[in-house]
Amino acid sequence: MGKKSRSKATHARKPPPPPVDPLDAVHAAATTPAWLVATRDDAVAVKLLETLERAVAKLPRTSPPIPGPTDESRAALYAWAKDNGCACEHIKLESFEDGQTRVVAASNIKENDVVISVPAALHLRATDNDPMGVAAFARTHNLDATLALALRLCAEAVADDSFWIHYVRCLPSTYDVPTFWAWEDVARLRGSASFRRACMSRCAAARSFVLVSRSLGEEASSALSLDYERWRWALGAVQTRQNSLGGALALVPLWDMCNHGEDAGASRLAEDGSLVLMTTGVAGGEEVRMDYGDRSAANFLLHSGFVPPPSLREGADTATVDVALPATPLAALLARFLDSRKVPRAPAPPNA
Repeated sequence: MGKKSRSKATHARKPPPPPVDPLDAVHAAATTPAWLVATRDDAVAVKLLETLERAVAKLPRTSPPIPGPTDESRAALYAWAKDNGCACEHIKLESFEDGQTRVVAASNIKENDVVISVPAALHLRATDNDPMGVAAFARTHNLDATLALALRLCAEAVADDSFWIHYVRCLPSTYDVPTFWAWEDVARLRGSASFRRACMSRCAAARSFVLVSRSLGEEASSALSLDYERWRWALGAVQTRQNSLGGALALVPLWDMCNHGEDAGASRLAEDGSLVLMTTGVAGGEEVRMDYGDRSAANFLLHSGFVPPPSLREGADTATVDVALPATPLAALLARFLDSRKVPRAPAPPNA
C-alpha cells in the first residue's frame, strides 16, 4: 500500500498591522492612567515622559517657524499701537539679550505717572467674535479659556491682514516654560513638586493639541498651519502673557512686554476698559518693569520661566498658594473674590 497523501495546510500570512495614527499615539501617551502614579513617583514620570516625547517627535511638522521680533517689527508694532489710541509716548521698544523685546523709558517718568495705557480695542480676547470663527468654534467645542485664546492666536498668525499682525510678529519664537524645555532641563527638577508639575504641563500641552486638531479636522488645521510646534508656541504665549480682564483672558500688546520687577509698577483697568500701567518712577533709558504679583518661586519658574531673587514678602513662615479655576460662570465669581483678597491664581492649565 502506498503512503497516505498528506495535504499541507496553507496558512495565510497575517496582514501587517495598520499604521498607528501619530495623534492616537500622542493621545495614548498623554492620557495613560499611569500619570496619576507619576505624581508620587519620579521614576514613573521619567518613563512616561520619554514615551510621550517619542510620540510627539513623530508628529509631522507643517508650519513655518515663527521668526521672532526684529527692529522693523518693533517699530511697526509701536506705530500700530499709537495709531490705534495707545498712550505710549513715554516708552520705546528695544532688543533685549537674545533678540527679545523689552520696554524702556524714552525720558524720565515720575512716580505715579501713566507709562502705558492700552485701549480695550487692542486687547486680543478669544471671547470676542471674529471673522475666522474661532470664538464660535471655542463655544461649540467647549474649549477652556486658555485653549480658546491659543487657537485665536494661531488664527491671527496666519492672517496677513489681521488687525493684530504687528503684535503677533513681535512675539518671541520660543518660551522658557516646561513645554519648551529640553528633557535634560526638566530632569534637573527631579525630587521636587515642580518636576511633576512640569511633566503634567508637557502632557497637557500634547493632549490639548490632539483635542483641538481632532475638533478642527484636517482641512481647518491645515488652513491654520496647525502642527504641534505652532500649538506649543501659541500655548507658551498665552500661558506667559495672559491677563484676566473683566472675567476674560486677554493678550495686551506693549503691556505684556514689560518684565518683572518687585514693587516696580502696578496695573489697573480704567473705566473705559483701557489697561493702564503706573510706575514708581523710571529714569530715561532704564527698563520699565511691572510687578507680577505675589507668586511662589515654583509658579514663577513654571509659568514665567524664571525665579526672581528671594523676596521679603515671602519670609520663612509664609507660603504662597496658587489656585487655578476652570472657565465657568461660577469660577469667574470665585476669581473676582480671590482677586479682591489678593490671592494669587496660577494660569489655568490647558486641560483636555
